[in-house]
Amino acid sequence: DEGLTDLRSSYSLAEILSNRITIQEGVTKDTHPPFYYLLVYFTRQAFGRSDFAFRYPSVLAGLLLIPLLYQFGRRLPLAPFAPYSGLLAAGLAAINPLQIWYAQEARMYTLLALLATAASYVLWRTLNTSHLTNRALFGRLMLYGLLAGLAVYTHYTAVFLVAGQGLFWAWFLWRRGLRRVILGILAAGFLASLPLLPLTLPRLFTGAEANYFYVPPWIMLQDIVHGFGLGLTVDFSQWSIKLLDVGLALVLLAGVLGRVKGSLSSSRFPLHVAFLLVFLLSAVLGLALGSLIKPMYMGARHIMVGSPALFLLLARGLVIVHSPSRRLLPLLAGLVLLAGPAVSLYNLYDDPHYAKDDLRGLIGAIEEQAGNHDLVLYNNAILLAQHEHYRRRLDLPVTALPVYPYWAGPETEQQLAELVSQYRRVWFVSDPPADHRDDDRRVRRWLDDHTLLAGWSNFHGRTMIVEVFTYLTTPYQMALPLDAQPVAIEWPGLPALSGLRLDTPGPAALPTLWLELFWQGQRESPPTGRQLRFVLRGPDGRDWLDNSFPLQPNRPAAWSSSPVVSLAYGLTIPPGAPPGEYELLALPWDKASQAAVGQWQRLTTVTLAPTSQWPLLPDWPFDPAGRLVFGNGLELVGQAQPAGPVRPGHSMVVDLY
Repeated sequence: DEGLTDLRSSYSLAEILSNRITIQEGVTKDTHPPFYYLLVYFTRQAFGRSDFAFRYPSVLAGLLLIPLLYQFGRRLPLAPFAPYSGLLAAGLAAINPLQIWYAQEARMYTLLALLATAASYVLWRTLNTSHLTNRALFGRLMLYGLLAGLAVYTHYTAVFLVAGQGLFWAWFLWRRGLRRVILGILAAGFLASLPLLPLTLPRLFTGAEANYFYVPPWIMLQDIVHGFGLGLTVDFSQWSIKLLDVGLALVLLAGVLGRVKGSLSSSRFPLHVAFLLVFLLSAVLGLALGSLIKPMYMGARHIMVGSPALFLLLARGLVIVHSPSRRLLPLLAGLVLLAGPAVSLYNLYDDPHYAKDDLRGLIGAIEEQAGNHDLVLYNNAILLAQHEHYRRRLDLPVTALPVYPYWAGPETEQQLAELVSQYRRVWFVSDPPADHRDDDRRVRRWLDDHTLLAGWSNFHGRTMIVEVFTYLTTPYQMALPLDAQPVAIEWPGLPALSGLRLDTPGPAALPTLWLELFWQGQRESPPTGRQLRFVLRGPDGRDWLDNSFPLQPNRPAAWSSSPVVSLAYGLTIPPGAPPGEYELLALPWDKASQAAVGQWQRLTTVTLAPTSQWPLLPDWPFDPAGRLVFGNGLELVGQAQPAGPVRPGHSMVVDLY
């Protein structure tokens, strides 16, 4: 979804307001209103197309929520503990795992929580201010309308909160005799929402959207404790987490049902508790009713508009259980509210299982390994926006099939055939479209049937499949290609090597040098476990590369199907290799016995270009004059240190190459 933030915020202001998103050949309507994207539009104007530009609005909103909740909490009628309740609410928000998760994401959820809290605070101050003049009242009405309107224009679930809080406004204005003002507010709200109606009403009757399923209301209520309290980075099946879950629910129950001794609010169910419950539960009730028409709920983020109310109710619960005669109870309650975030935040920062999908690593690996005649092919066109954000190689073509918004079919296979004929390798990112346009995996099956799988890499993924398959597009040929270099090399037990082709006709200027070897087809496949050992020898006689690769790719080639079998090998140019001419040598190697099979053979001469000419600059520093050679022959060719200062007592990480 962060890729969609990148995509939509790149449009003009008029296009952002239209809610349209263009993906390949399709124009779709975004499921979110435009205010958040307008903010990101201006931050990217100021800071460029960077992670900081996209995520800073969320960070800022998450930070501003903390002092706002302090002010809100200290205004609750919890004397003599009101100042403490404000500090408790602010502290719980500051360490809340869900707020921290979304404050680090280029999405609108922390902004929604901030605007909803600010609007609720204005309403609560109004309800609890005596002798309020009509002029001051109208000023607060306008301020509430502005904040609530911005919340609705940030996320549609704010509508449910505004509707619930509208009952408090109606009650307050009715008591003051301002009944016509109620009608005016309804008319103003309708006019303010008119631009959103064409975007929302048609969607109510279009059926379930991708990955949406009906969720019972009690699951949403459970997520108030699960998601709001412990976040997304714990295993709720563990008994210890269940105990923390129950403890948090008990503190919340105390905050809802308990009474504060000595407080001016002595009724069993005071107004401020009812107010906070409406704040907490409006989105749950609204989505539960809306789900009777179509599924509308997919996780705690969709009810995050009410999450700040949880902190206020938990703070009230801590105040209630506080008692000088029962010191153990408040201590246990405090430990529960601290232990949950401690576990969740530890997992967030230190447990790789809970890391976000590593699309940056996937894209970086493809760009470091791809050659000059390669194509990056996504199965899910939505991910093209992510690729554009993280890409560093503009020379590497990228596309997606099936083309959005069409479904995979015979025309998709025809498009695949045309694409494959133009490239030597295809890097296929296999995560399928979420809208089920290729549920039978037609693209993947076509590649398996018509090309040769040469490699596979996977990266961490929680919500998607983060993996890439490398396919050789022309493994079988009738004759040696015209641009191939003929050779005549024979090794024991292997087919004859009749030709080779480097990926670049001139000096190699990529991190990976692709070498194609053309073998004479034969009836029987080469022995299993047979590898090829490559050495790149510099003009100084030093071996800059010494690597072994399986002779055959992950899926063995059908050696009897064609007179010539073409297999490709990606040779990673080592850091620090100076420009110039190198000799490329090869030797068959038996993996089981670790013994050479045959003799070294010179394949060709390779010219390396200066690193400054690469389209993808290496991320490692290198100083030829600063080499260190150790007694065992190991040589230090580069090092990287932190860019900024390191504080005393902290660890300083140094990368050595």
